Amino acid sequence: MKIYGVGDLVCDLYYENQKLIGMDGGKSFANIVVNLADRFDTYIWGACGTDYYGDIALKSLEELGVSTQYVKRYPVLTRLFHIDYQKNLTKKKDFVTHQKTWYPNTLVSPFLECKEEDVLIMDSLNSVNQAILKHQKGKKMLDIGYFKELSKMTQEEIYQLFQIPFAIINLNGRVEKYLLNRFHTLDFLKADLIIITYGKKGAKFLWGDESLFLPLECQEKEVDSNGLGDLFFAEFIAYYLTNAKISKKGIQKTFKEATRKTSFLATQVGARGHLHKIYSKEEK
Repeated sequence: MKIYGVGDLVCDLYYENQKLIGMDGGKSFANIVVNLADRFDTYIWGACGTDYYGDIALKSLEELGVSTQYVKRYPVLTRLFHIDYQKNLTKKKDFVTHQKTWYPNTLVSPFLECKEEDVLIMDSLNSVNQAILKHQKGKKMLDIGYFKELSKMTQEEIYQLFQIPFAIINLNGRVEKYLLNRFHTLDFLKADLIIITYGKKGAKFLWGDESLFLPLECQEKEVDSNGLGDLFFAEFIAYYLTNAKISKKGIQKTFKEATRKTSFLATQVGARGHLHKIYSKEEK
């Protein structure tokens, strides 16, 4: 079994008091895979630029045990996120120059053959990802943090997309509210497990005819919230892949472990701060 994180790689630039202090690889699909690399055979199926920031994005993955052999590099500038962790602010535009480094359309190639036992993890519903979901084999895991892409789709397009049998769909309260406003139900979502996160309030789990809400216990003082949801989702992917059956007891146990890990990550700077330190701005 191979686990693929699918998407365009991003380099995160971290700022403190408006000054760049370091950088690291980012983007949810890649962060999720990074958190699984100590237990599974992990790969990135993606793209990035041939620039310095692409080097950082790839280096971060490779140092943490993720294979980048399926990443294609193009003569473009790698996508950048600018993060002021003190203000919990993430932007595509530089805080000083207000310039954006973000090529418009995905460069990911849909042509990679997957096996039934393989796992595909995505955090976007762009046209290429939709084609991959519809035509590739494997267990599909989808993380939906925003509803912008959904807002461009018709009711029927959304309905048909989610008739694909997903293994896990992970979404937050904002996306849940958006879907309920449009469809008045979540019954059209086809997945073995649906996870709905509500930030510091906790999370709801839906599987079969079962439903469970678990409140979030008190955490350590939060330094940086980046990557918390990605680590949380990764723990439930690992649970799903190593257990024959989803159960209330299993979800409760995994929730406790995921909370313990995210509590520690919240005390570090960077979405991968529990695994390594972000690169200094001088480091290549």
